[in-house]
Amino acid sequence: KWDSLNESAFVHDDDKAKQMRLAGIQKSDQDGSLARKLQATVRGGDVWQEGVVWPRIAEISLLGGLGCGRILLELVLEDLERMKASSKVNYDFVALQATQNSIRFYESLGFVRVGAVTQEKQNAEGNESLPADQTISPPRKRETNMDDEAKGEAAHESAFLALPQNYVASKTCAYEVKKAGEQLQAIAKKFKVDVYDILFLNHMNYPDMVPGSRLIKGTLLRIPDPSSESIRATRNNNSAVAAEELKWYTAKENDTPRSLARKFNVPCANLVQANKNRLKGLLSNSRLKQGTQVRISHLDAPDVHYVPYCHWAFPDDDDEFEEGEPSYMMALQLDRKKGIKAKERPIRE
Repeated sequence: KWDSLNESAFVHDDDKAKQMRLAGIQKSDQDGSLARKLQATVRGGDVWQEGVVWPRIAEISLLGGLGCGRILLELVLEDLERMKASSKVNYDFVALQATQNSIRFYESLGFVRVGAVTQEKQNAEGNESLPADQTISPPRKRETNMDDEAKGEAAHESAFLALPQNYVASKTCAYEVKKAGEQLQAIAKKFKVDVYDILFLNHMNYPDMVPGSRLIKGTLLRIPDPSSESIRATRNNNSAVAAEELKWYTAKENDTPRSLARKFNVPCANLVQANKNRLKGLLSNSRLKQGTQVRISHLDAPDVHYVPYCHWAFPDDDDEFEEGEPSYMMALQLDRKKGIKAKERPIRE
């Protein structure tokens, strides 16, 4: 999960690194806006098999010590920004895992530190607690006099949107083709979403579908939900709220939960309860360090246990590689080029 406001994402930073990040010396996604954009992209996959695929995010891996890393990365970024969108290539962001020593290098190319977290193992075992997106259809008005046909349609849509066990995806709604010959591109335009996002979300059902496909009446499609900009925090709790709906406060030195409760007019006991899993030993009179992230809204929502996402894995690692060396996740939003600008290649030339 992309979340730059979750302290767990940076728990491995030493005091010096944390001070540099909070002071802006080390470039980071301090307001969480980049993480929210990353989290808002379409995705899908089996978390225990092929993994969750994020088709709008390109991951770059480079060999170090070659002496030509800058020019190689500049060429890659230039190509990515100028690639014509297709079902296989449609990137808006680039993400990579940096080492502590390479952070400044990637910063010079526009990358910033971004938060990436995963649920602790004891909370992620079993399908009921997957750190997954809740794929649901838009609320349907439930009339008491709903006829059998309408009930049948509702059940059909619900069954269509149901996901296989351990498969997660970004939030979607169901769309049924009403007129024979309706084109996928027209549907994407109607919903103001990218046609290739629709193709990605439906490739399991319709592997041969292309943007220009004319569809049969009654065809059901998964459409990226235009009303949602982020995923649900958990699958197993109906009170979970979208990540962007949560409000956070960056504490000043010596702030206390009691003073923050008065400041934001919330019950102190609830504020402590909502934050104590992340902030071990938190009490109403605890003095907080500057930069501590405190949740100040939706205090009744579940406080999910997260740990930093660890990307590194080596042949001699055991099954507990989540406990290994932390990744320093960095990301960049691409400046997609179109028309004549897509033909300009200043780096390559």
